[in-house]
Amino acid sequence: MLTAVSEAEAVLTLLSDPDPTVRGPLVQRLVEDAGLRERCWNACAGDAPGPLLDAILRADALGLIEAWGASRGLEEGWCLLAQLHAPRQDHAAACAVQLDALAARAPREDAGAVARWLCQDVAFSGDREAYDDPRNSQLPEVLARRAGLPIAVTGVWLLVCRRLELPCRALAMPAHVFAAWEGGAWDLFTGQAVSTAQLEHWARTHGAPSAQPFLGGASDSELLLRMARNLAAAYARRDDLVRGAIAAVLARA
Repeated sequence: MLTAVSEAEAVLTLLSDPDPTVRGPLVQRLVEDAGLRERCWNACAGDAPGPLLDAILRADALGLIEAWGASRGLEEGWCLLAQLHAPRQDHAAACAVQLDALAARAPREDAGAVARWLCQDVAFSGDREAYDDPRNSQLPEVLARRAGLPIAVTGVWLLVCRRLELPCRALAMPAHVFAAWEGGAWDLFTGQAVSTAQLEHWARTHGAPSAQPFLGGASDSELLLRMARNLAAAYARRDDLVRGAIAAVLARA
């Protein structure tokens, strides 16, 4: 008779079988059998195969949705989104350490100085080569790679500025998000300053009658919902059905 450990190891081995007629029944069993699912998760020591990750995500989806609905603020909600990429990790603690370290080194004159420093000295920028890679929306990955979508690199800037108690806001315009403060605006995706005229031109060439409605800045809730929509679309393009479905629910929450 198989022990609990050997059964989990056998399932993990079979999950790597390329034959879908082998994997399919196992995946369904992992979804239905919580005990086996947890034993497999513990046995894989953090290096879970895709089918097990999908089963874990499906099992944890309701809890994630509830936590998302109860989350407070950009940082907490963004770290919850990271559970889609790497479930059951303490992303909040790890990201806080990295953001605290950035804030400790950052200039304190104003939010514009922080934007320039992040782009020019720390090398944060937009990922032009793999724009729709889901990692470009995940805070732990953006911090590690120093690259992401416009909303993501701007989000890092916001979280650093808030630690320094510097006034800052994100302009969530059509197809792009810019950083802004009392003294100006910055595009952290390109690493360049942006004028009021350029913001107006961007708005008008992307379907908005004016930039004015966006200049007050987006709320954390608006930014998080936009991040979730970005992830839902990115996962859908990769046929990642489980993550895409969960992200789509979060985007409507």
